[in-house]
Amino acid sequence: MTGLTRREVRRIQDDPTPELPPTRSVASDVLTYWTSQTEYVNKAGKPIAIPRQGEKASFETLANSVTKDVHPKSVLAEMIRLNLVKHHKSNDMVELVEEIFVPTNDWAQMVGFLGTNVGEHLEAAVTNVLTDGHQHFEQALLADELSSESIVQAKQLINEQWRSLMTTLGPKLQQLMDADAAANRPQDQQLRIGLYSLSKEMPAINPAAPNE
Repeated sequence: MTGLTRREVRRIQDDPTPELPPTRSVASDVLTYWTSQTEYVNKAGKPIAIPRQGEKASFETLANSVTKDVHPKSVLAEMIRLNLVKHHKSNDMVELVEEIFVPTNDWAQMVGFLGTNVGEHLEAAVTNVLTDGHQHFEQALLADELSSESIVQAKQLINEQWRSLMTTLGPKLQQLMDADAAANRPQDQQLRIGLYSLSKEMPAINPAAPNE
């Protein structure tokens, strides 16, 4: 049906699956922690500027909570290089510039994000279809008959919902990880939560088509 010969099918099956480029880094983990933990955001869920050093709610504490393997000074330098943060030397405060990590200058890493996010979304949907339909959460909402102006406003609403999701779920997931560690339970599971949106023109309606 595909036009592939048995020899070609065998070759594809025998080839090792290529590894996706890495999508996680210390910088992306620090960014996620900064935008999801209550002590680093305001009441509206927006990340706040923080002191570079200090025991509470500082960049030093933030970086050390993510990793002890990389010095906070090196983490800050990397995030400045990626244009994720600004360091205001006049008052020694660090401000988050980008709330979403998009490696626009790293094609391989962008493809890695694409493969991971789309791949796991597809895996969740396929698993649901092949099982009882309740193995993974996978839902979508469609709204049509909107204007271009409304789409702009809708995108802002989506950003607000994502920020709310991050700041609500982030601390709760951390609490679950801490509870697992305290109870000495095997921590061999991972959970990916995503939100996507796509806006485009509505399909043309054929007035001669019968109503469904």
